[in-house]
Amino acid sequence: MDPVDGAFSPVEGLWFSDGTVVIRAENSIFRVYAALLAARSTVFQDMMGFPQPADVETLEGCPVVQLQDSAVDVTSFFKAIFDSSFFEPYPARTDLSIVVSVLRLSNKYDVDYLRRRALIHLSSSFPTVLSDYDNKWERMSMSDLFFERPGASVLAIQIAREVHALWILPSAFYFMAETDESLIQSTLSIAAYKGHAACLSAHDQMLFMKSNLQLSRETHHLLRFLYSPDVIPGCTGGEVCRRARMHALAAIQEEAYEHNTDLDPMDVFDPNKLEACKICCEFSTQANQEGRQSIWEKLPKMCGLPSWKELEKMKEAALAG
Repeated sequence: MDPVDGAFSPVEGLWFSDGTVVIRAENSIFRVYAALLAARSTVFQDMMGFPQPADVETLEGCPVVQLQDSAVDVTSFFKAIFDSSFFEPYPARTDLSIVVSVLRLSNKYDVDYLRRRALIHLSSSFPTVLSDYDNKWERMSMSDLFFERPGASVLAIQIAREVHALWILPSAFYFMAETDESLIQSTLSIAAYKGHAACLSAHDQMLFMKSNLQLSRETHHLLRFLYSPDVIPGCTGGEVCRRARMHALAAIQEEAYEHNTDLDPMDVFDPNKLEACKICCEFSTQANQEGRQSIWEKLPKMCGLPSWKELEKMKEAALAG
């Protein structure tokens, strides 16, 4: 193998002059330390333990091992192993592309500490309890998930399926929820995200469509407290409060219409904007929170999954050290 003929490119930062093995992934090559790989991964331990045939391909005196993984995945995975500052534990900032690569290959090659680390990062942005959702901006370590939807959510769903991290799915589908036809079509047609193949399976496309419809129905049902009962028991504002509630409902619907967006059940109503008496404000705040919690509890079922309680048990077992 000749790395300078243009066919293969040494990866900067992962070509060590005293490395003992050359790993090839697609057209990228990495000169790294076989002993360290073997110490981190039982799969590489077995791989490096195989007797080398006499005609083994070599480069600069090192045996060449070809992997069937993408160069994008291998680059992030090896950087996580050989550079301790590249993929630090949560809550250090990182990127979904890195998390996916590290998670995919640490799962495949049995590098348990990196698998747990990647799962913790991924889980930080896909909460299983409503209070964590409400504090998502403070908790997440991957901000691209929310600024670059829906591609990021599609990739997250794909890797969650791949490594059986099913507790990720309800939040991921929720974050993708849309009713605008063009946005739905763009989500269904996504094929890649940041160098990763990323698309929804036929099954997940159907879940995406079904959950969109159900969330839309649930949101409209949630807002019923703004018109029923007509007069809230104990109200001291009378007609002023009734009109304030109707105005709040109309404003929510008008905003959704003008911006051609769906009503987000978790953020659709802001109690602080309701100009009504204290009793009506307290009633509306409580009704809204109870409605949000009710919808949150239904998210797993929308995805064909067991309850949050069961998913949290699965998460706890996967993240246990």
